[in-house]
Amino acid sequence: MGRQPRYAALLFDLDGTLGDTLELIYHAFNEALGPILGRDVSGDEIRARFGPPDGQILREWVAPDQGDDAVATYIAAYEARHADFVQPFAGIRELLETCVHSGARVAVITGKSRVTAIVTLEQLGLMPMVEVLYGGDDV
Repeated sequence: MGRQPRYAALLFDLDGTLGDTLELIYHAFNEALGPILGRDVSGDEIRARFGPPDGQILREWVAPDQGDDAVATYIAAYEARHADFVQPFAGIRELLETCVHSGARVAVITGKSRVTAIVTLEQLGLMPMVEVLYGGDDV
């Protein structure tokens, strides 16, 4: 008879927990906002707005008719440059594999948009281990 896992489910944050995505986020925000605002946005300015999902943050910075384009540019830049900026933290892949092999269900709960969360999880090779994903725009 198999042993029950110690935990039935394990929930993880994404940014700053599974991978170091901060520099990529800054880059993608500036790709989207720089041409509209005519300047780069500092990391401090971006971090001060963290909480809502990335698309909502972008829309707060631009005119209503610029929101869709800003979000599309952000997502394109985020995906295109992901490999240049982001690596999983040491031991994360092995930790998630151990969780899954123990029988625990793995979930990622993040404030970022679902689309950028999927980009990160897929590019880091972690998506196959994630059974449930909630992005900030899912709730």
